[in-house]
Amino acid sequence: MKTTKKVATLAATLITIGSLVGGANAAMTMTINEVGNDLVFSYSGTLDSWTSDSPSSGTFVQSTPSNFYSLTGDHDDYITSGIVLDSGNWTSTSLSGGVKSGDNFGFDGSYWYASGPLYTAGTQITGSATYTNTSYATAGFTIGDSGSFSGGGNTVSFQVAAVPEPSSALLVGLGALSFVVRRRRTN
Repeated sequence: MKTTKKVATLAATLITIGSLVGGANAAMTMTINEVGNDLVFSYSGTLDSWTSDSPSSGTFVQSTPSNFYSLTGDHDDYITSGIVLDSGNWTSTSLSGGVKSGDNFGFDGSYWYASGPLYTAGTQITGSATYTNTSYATAGFTIGDSGSFSGGGNTVSFQVAAVPEPSSALLVGLGALSFVVRRRRTN
């Protein structure tokens, strides 16, 4: 039992140190998931470099070969010299008419990032954009694709999540349940 506590303490310490060291390189991360018949772009993280350049208003929930927007109402733009796809394969298809949830966020592959009004560098951004009746294939993504965009002192990393097979998901669920049952029996 003492060894288990020592290992847990060591793991927690390493995770804490890693998060403190990694904090200097904070970035936006985006995961693209198929959920039923919908495609969901979930994003979270921070923009480390930010200068309020151009307050705007409007609704833009779309993804194109060089950008992503999940913006409604008032938002603010940070204009930079350019944002480029550093690695990976982003969609070659345009999507529009998505539904936004959470904070405003967007980037244009040419020259700007967008966030909520009066955004401050380093403040957490979390949200999603959902496109109904859209699959990985119709959106131009391949399962397992990943990569990043960068420019203007910021990085946006993305991952196209694998769709778990129903049998694999069932096995994972049964495994988790057996750990809970076993733990209760030992207590």
